[in-house]
Amino acid sequence: MFKNILVVVDDKPASLLAISQGVEIARVNDGQILFFHWLPDFNGMPIGMNEATISNSLEYEREVRTEAHTVLQKASSMAKAAGVRSSRVLGTGRATNEAQCVADVADRRHCELIVVATERRNALIRLIGGSIVPGLISKAKMPVMVCQYEHKSGKRSNRLATRML
Repeated sequence: MFKNILVVVDDKPASLLAISQGVEIARVNDGQILFFHWLPDFNGMPIGMNEATISNSLEYEREVRTEAHTVLQKASSMAKAAGVRSSRVLGTGRATNEAQCVADVADRRHCELIVVATERRNALIRLIGGSIVPGLISKAKMPVMVCQYEHKSGKRSNRLATRML
């Protein structure tokens, strides 16, 4: 049914749920996965930054990019272990926002499904914490599968709730 799947990945534990669900859907449907990691726009330097601040910003950008590549490589390894073809892409903050960037990439790459994870929290906390799910649901032209990761009393829960929106 879904042959071309975009899976949004990041460095949060919830991301593993999106990866595993996306890999399983692709495996069952003999499909392929595009693993996507969004990066903020590092080119916008605020006025008045001194050399030390700029140097720290460049180091931070290198660290973020390295972590993104590591996360994408781990996701690709999981897909390969399941016999699923995959590719990886980094999105940048040049799009209006993360949700728009994901939706645009999915559309350009002819994806039929977007898989994203979120931590199970109330709506206000998700709004403050910057969850892309609400924006992605409204901007994506294809179905969005939301995998909810739940913490139970400080420990990770194996419970997985998914919704197709």
